[in-house]
Amino acid sequence: MDNKGISFKGNGLMQCNSNFNIMAGEIRKEYSNGEITVIWKPRKCTHAGICVKTLPQVYNPREKPWIKIENASTEELKSQVDQCPSGALSYAMNTP
Repeated sequence: MDNKGISFKGNGLMQCNSNFNIMAGEIRKEYSNGEITVIWKPRKCTHAGICVKTLPQVYNPREKPWIKIENASTEELKSQVDQCPSGALSYAMNTP
């Protein structure tokens, strides 16, 4: 797979065309709005709850999917992901 049109923030592995991936033994889910792809690695999550407290309209662990990326702007998502203490959340900017 090539990485044309994708830039990464954090230490995410390249994969932007699927919602659920297992790469190198790591489970990851991806949610995209076209501009940004939020990547969640459940095994890294410490359940600090910062995501839910910061953007409750996006993150709701009682719903499936639990991340509704369309409920926030790209800038709001970037700002929130940058606050994730465990690194379970990262993002990739989707470039044209």
